[in-house]
Amino acid sequence: FRSPYSNSQNHAPVIGWDHIVSQNLFNDLRLGYMRFFLTEYGNDYGVNENNALGILNGNLPNLPGTSGIATFNISGYYSTGDPGWVNSAHVTNEFQLGDVVTLIRGKHSIKAGMSYTFQTFVDTNPQDDPRGTFTFDSNVTSNQGANNTGNAFASFLVGHPSSVLRDLVEGTPRV
Repeated sequence: FRSPYSNSQNHAPVIGWDHIVSQNLFNDLRLGYMRFFLTEYGNDYGVNENNALGILNGNLPNLPGTSGIATFNISGYYSTGDPGWVNSAHVTNEFQLGDVVTLIRGKHSIKAGMSYTFQTFVDTNPQDDPRGTFTFDSNVTSNQGANNTGNAFASFLVGHPSSVLRDLVEGTPRV
């Protein structure tokens, strides 16, 4: 099964060289490289409904991370829209070097070696919600802020959120 919302490009080649230096001395050299590259996208990636809903600049064509549907929080009701998933990239590059020397003397053998690993790692979740979050409460439709005089759904119907949040950071990790 391969999800349409993720893309994985993984590689792990290894090369080895065994060398007989003399009849009693052997060398085993190993070089390896491992690359793990995974990008993941939310289920609503590519769905540009914010613009269709009338949210100006809701989905920006040159910023694909904004594709999807905004979250609408109306006090007293279940949230709708984006489930809060953010697009992300996970990248690991690992270089490995190992060398083992074996010396044989009669019935005895001595092994000595070393192993070296160098790893770079990048993990990005660049923003909290690039599609936007609109929160509606009863304060906007209340009688001058008096308690229990407003209605959150009425605030939604007239299009006056109490808060709007959108953070937008577009970036691609150096790999």
